[in-house]
Amino acid sequence: MLPIFDPSFPPIEEVEQYELPKYIRPKQVYAKLPGGYHYLNVSRPQPQVDLQTAMMDPNYGRELITGDKDSGYFRLHLNQYHTVETITCLSKKEIELGNICQLYGLHQEYMNSLEERFDGGLISDFFQYFREPWSLILYQDRFAELREEIKELLSQPNQPGRSLSVRKCAS
Repeated sequence: MLPIFDPSFPPIEEVEQYELPKYIRPKQVYAKLPGGYHYLNVSRPQPQVDLQTAMMDPNYGRELITGDKDSGYFRLHLNQYHTVETITCLSKKEIELGNICQLYGLHQEYMNSLEERFDGGLISDFFQYFREPWSLILYQDRFAELREEIKELLSQPNQPGRSLSVRKCAS
């Protein structure tokens, strides 16, 4: 309608078709609930789908759950590619939003072989697991850049005379 009423606006045939925006960052919902509970849900930016319906999809993946409403409920949904697609937390203690949200989109191997440890019964509390010293790298602001750099280095063909090497620090 704007081209009809505003002569400075380009004619209709020159107006570009607009693409829908592509959302790549997760949708985050955080709330303080009655009873002293803290709730967090981090998920893909998509229309809401009933959980039971989504779980019937053969490509749904799997859920890893620790705790309960009293000790702190923590649910990770890993998609068919073993990547964190949904995070749901409910706890009486305050949730570390900045850190927990960083887990979205990570492959389970970045999280210290999460599935293997969970299946082996080595993880009883995800809140505690993601506070362990090994996990600190996951929360660094340049961790995504590091992952991309490593991916790029590993995707390059192995050239004669050129390899990835470990440099020793000068003492």
